[in-house]
Amino acid sequence: MGILSYKIERLEKVIAWGRYLHWCDLHRKRFQKWIEIPHDVSDAIDGWHFVALASQWYASLWVVIEGWAEAKLKDQAIDELLEKTKNNNSLLKRYRNGIYHFQPSLLEPRLVDFLKESEKNVMWIHAMHFEFLRFFWNYVHSIPGNKNKQEFHEQVIAILGWMPTDIPDAYQWDVEQLCNEANTLVYSSDDASSTDSKELLSAASDACVQVEKGAERYREWIQDLIDAIKTNKTVNHISNIRP
Repeated sequence: MGILSYKIERLEKVIAWGRYLHWCDLHRKRFQKWIEIPHDVSDAIDGWHFVALASQWYASLWVVIEGWAEAKLKDQAIDELLEKTKNNNSLLKRYRNGIYHFQPSLLEPRLVDFLKESEKNVMWIHAMHFEFLRFFWNYVHSIPGNKNKQEFHEQVIAILGWMPTDIPDAYQWDVEQLCNEANTLVYSSDDASSTDSKELLSAASDACVQVEKGAERYREWIQDLIDAIKTNKTVNHISNIRP
């Protein structure tokens, strides 16, 4: 995407959409943090706590999906996934309405219908969420020029108080910044050929290689997940949900 493509109106729409993605990601992280601690979901307190946290995340994701359509955002992978999972979209929309509008009955059909297909829907929720994070990160960093990328990155954080942090693209960005700092430190010093300098450059290089391997594994994982959703299959490694 060229710098001339960053029209003010479109930029505002993407950043406004990113606001809802940020809030959705906060719900996701809160839920993720909770499930990392052992709980007995068969217990009434833990069980309903689980449902409450998951429901806040799921319902907020519908707002992101709704905003995607209203802002007329485009991404081939995301659009194809949405097109092939229209039933999931419909169920999630009803679920969101059941969560954020008072329901006088305990067994509300709009909630039950979505939860009945929880295994498949959990896969879909994760795929959609991380693909949206991927899109937003790539949009911000598609502006030409490293300096422009850095400045735009910082401006978005200033506006939203957030950028995606736990996706491979973000990990690579952080490691690349550290590598650049290491190179600058070494080659601006008078001992670039010293043992310490060589060890620092070697460690930086190894870090870049490892984070790239991690990114490749993640891309394989997310593609397996998306393919499984499209073909209505089960992904055995769905429990390993963090990239």
